[in-house]
Amino acid sequence: MARVYLLIKTKSGKENEVHSQLKNLEYVKMVDVVTGPVDVVAVFEADNLSKIENVILEKVRKIEGVDETTTLISLTD
Repeated sequence: MARVYLLIKTKSGKENEVHSQLKNLEYVKMVDVVTGPVDVVAVFEADNLSKIENVILEKVRKIEGVDETTTLISLTD
């Protein structure tokens, strides 16, 4: 099982819109709007990393309001 934590910085005021769009994407297990250096944290899980990678590259980064992403790949099950 592959797990990825995606840290997302959004354009000002777009946190809730990004949250709403992320929670409907395939492989998303959790999404939270947070305080701190990033605005949204999402957790993805799939049977392999390439499936998650495709969603991040093809869908997440194209969501209006997403300014920057940082991908953290889990090294444990």
